[in-house]
Amino acid sequence: MSQFLGQVVGTKMQRTVKVCVNSLQLHPVILKYWNHKKIYFAHDAEEKCREGDLILIRQCRKLSKKKSYKVIDIVEAAPVQTADLKQATGISQSG
Repeated sequence: MSQFLGQVVGTKMQRTVKVCVNSLQLHPVILKYWNHKKIYFAHDAEEKCREGDLILIRQCRKLSKKKSYKVIDIVEAAPVQTADLKQATGISQSG
């Protein structure tokens, strides 16, 4: 079972998060490293993840066409912004 540490870049689907995993890869001929990004779709049953969170995902059985990973743990939560606070409390800007 493979595990990855990545950052949440999208949460617009129900019980699914889009996770970006960065890694260094070595070119076999010129022997230079470069950053490689890969996007994974992971199952978030409790819908606790927000954009910007650093999470741990683990491979599992295929849950849908693109989703074969589950969220194991939220390692570091993203800082809460004022727009998120207003939306959570129900305060509107018009009055």
